[in-house]
Amino acid sequence: MSRANGRSGASGADQEFDDLMAALLPDLVRYFARRIPDAHAAVDCAADTALIMYERFTQLPISADERRAWAFGIARNVRSSHLRKSVRRLEIDDALREVLVGEISDVAEVASRNEQINQVLRALPTLSSADQELLTLVVWDELQVQQAGAVVGLNPTAARKRYERARNRWRKAYAGLGSEA
Repeated sequence: MSRANGRSGASGADQEFDDLMAALLPDLVRYFARRIPDAHAAVDCAADTALIMYERFTQLPISADERRAWAFGIARNVRSSHLRKSVRRLEIDDALREVLVGEISDVAEVASRNEQINQVLRALPTLSSADQELLTLVVWDELQVQQAGAVVGLNPTAARKRYERARNRWRKAYAGLGSEA
């Protein structure tokens, strides 16, 4: 048997929900804690259950026993959903690992590339912060020069000029690092 929508005011319904949650929340947390090894995930699942109960509060059974069973039915569905998501996350993690391992074929090549990247990064701080920002928006974030200029508040012409000058300053700094080695 479900309650009708004829509750006496929103504050009465809110108080009724608060009372119900005060009684059930410790039991729901224990339910999840026994079934989900990660304590944070267990608490999140209990919170998700409370949210669903709040959203469906008009369907709340009248008797206390039915309310408890109703709450645990929702908790069971939340737990099932959590477990499905966990399995999918593991599958995605495994697939990503396979892709990444496949891309890293030669350790020496990776080490050489990392050294080049380190040199590039060592040259970057020699530039002003404005130049660094413009260059990194274009190179790392793959924005067009005009788009990067808009991000830092430059018109397209000024952005192109500043980018060209920044790139030239960076090249000089980078070349200087090569002669130091």
